[in-house]
Amino acid sequence: MNLMLHSVSSPRIEKRDSVSKDYCEEGKYNLILANPPFKGTLNKENISDRLKGITNTAKSELLFVGLFIEMLKLGGKGISAYKEDYGGY
Repeated sequence: MNLMLHSVSSPRIEKRDSVSKDYCEEGKYNLILANPPFKGTLNKENISDRLKGITNTAKSELLFVGLFIEMLKLGGKGISAYKEDYGGY
């Protein structure tokens, strides 16, 4: 619906697992706006070694923080929604 409201008629939409070993978008973006999944744990064997180097966890919310760091260009900015009772790490 949002794409139609903004007259985006041919969006490039790809279905991929962004924390898997097959995904690499390193240093590509100046700005990332995201609402990642808050709960969940992944099989560590399927997680990208690059992400394990940033945050060695299987918790999805922390993996996405690592993914944003990897995807941003030097000086880029990332904004992400997180649940209210996050508690921090």
